[in-house]
Amino acid sequence: MPTRRSLLAATLAAPFIHRAQAKDLRPVSFTLPWLADGSDAFLYLARQKGYWAEEGLDVGIVRGNGSYAAAQAVASGRFEFGFAATSSNLLLMGKGAPIIQIASIMYDSTMGISVLEDSPITNLKQLEGKRVGSTASSGDWPFIPAIAKLVPFEMSKVELVPADANVKQKLLDQGKLDAVSGFGTTVLTMYAGSPIRIRFLPYRDYGLKIYGNSLLTHRDIIDRDPELVAGLVRGLLRGLKDSMLDPDAAVDAMFAQIPEFRLVPSARTQARMGAAITSVLANDPASIEHGLGWSDPEAVAKMVAFVKEYAAEPADAAPVFDQIMTNRFVGATRLSAAEWATATAKAKEIMGTTRL
Repeated sequence: MPTRRSLLAATLAAPFIHRAQAKDLRPVSFTLPWLADGSDAFLYLARQKGYWAEEGLDVGIVRGNGSYAAAQAVASGRFEFGFAATSSNLLLMGKGAPIIQIASIMYDSTMGISVLEDSPITNLKQLEGKRVGSTASSGDWPFIPAIAKLVPFEMSKVELVPADANVKQKLLDQGKLDAVSGFGTTVLTMYAGSPIRIRFLPYRDYGLKIYGNSLLTHRDIIDRDPELVAGLVRGLLRGLKDSMLDPDAAVDAMFAQIPEFRLVPSARTQARMGAAITSVLANDPASIEHGLGWSDPEAVAKMVAFVKEYAAEPADAAPVFDQIMTNRFVGATRLSAAEWATATAKAKEIMGTTRL
């Protein structure tokens, strides 16, 4: 495991931008929340199939350094678009960051705690007196005190160890940490095909459920160039649909554009798991009824209220739906009942007994 992650970090340290050859395409900058993995495979499928090229766009995808950092990068104008956990986006929006979610991709953040399979920790109350690794730039970091209030457990009795995402998992594997916080989408993908077995304890079981990775942009871009936003979203959601119906095609597209993955023996197993997890998390009453990417205003209002109560600073605002999300650019990309059934079966085949 340490060798695999070290190799991934080394080979993917530089931005991985695969440029289209057509000279008349408009360059677009896009940041991921972290290193590319199978949960992002649909982006590479969208690019391989030419969906963005049809919109006149050449989308350059760059690795990120955590959801909070990715959202900040979009807010500052360093990137035009990005993926980031909704938890991070809501916190920054409450502080006045000029970003807005334009498509909800994952309808659960899968925030939680990972422990080794033989760990005596079976519930979050048992984190008291333990060493827990966490990454400060990750979208789950600000919600550790929030989950402490919900469980509840005494935060002062937990030794929180700041560590890079790859480092904290290595320390867990070596028994130097008792647990690590993070997102199930990342952790379960990371351990797919590994001889090391873990148990994942989701915050959802304690009442903390917030949308996961979503597409965001700067507010000025919507005002200045709505056609750019519409084209980016159309291509992305077409790629998502195709990936849900054929996860292996999405993984193939990602491997073709990031050949370094071929150096890691377990990379394909991990990528398939990530693609399947994205498919599962994209399946929600909102997306079934209204189309992929749709955000439910009522559900979002509950998230905002939760963030305001448990995670935000007292001075932070509690913005309303239209200030933080829009359904203006989604609704056209849909799956039929038969296609939803196919997507569900494909994901189940890959995930097996893995629990989010």
